[in-house]
Amino acid sequence: MASLVDRSSANSEAFRQLGILLTGTEAGLVAEALEDGESLTSAVGVIDVAKRPEISQIIGAAGLRFDGELVAAVLRGIEGARSTTRAVETLWTSPGHVFGTSALTTALVSMVEGAR
Repeated sequence: MASLVDRSSANSEAFRQLGILLTGTEAGLVAEALEDGESLTSAVGVIDVAKRPEISQIIGAAGLRFDGELVAAVLRGIEGARSTTRAVETLWTSPGHVFGTSALTTALVSMVEGAR
């Protein structure tokens, strides 16, 4: 039982280190490659060359080199934690003396009036 706890602690530390080192995009790309059946060595090929040895060492030291499903799941978590939600909304602006409305633009009138 103690070895299971030790392994869990090692995994937790490895995942924490991966979360520090990887961007959300990198985590997502590696996870996608692992989910597509690529080996870990191949999957980390999308990561910056300078980070690859450290990432491989972290995963190897935790004994996760051949547990692609678990690593991919954790990387998806890192990807989500580092993501930001961006909302894109239409914003209409115009100098007041140039703008006019008509029956065809009634749907936009309130948006434009609000933008002024």
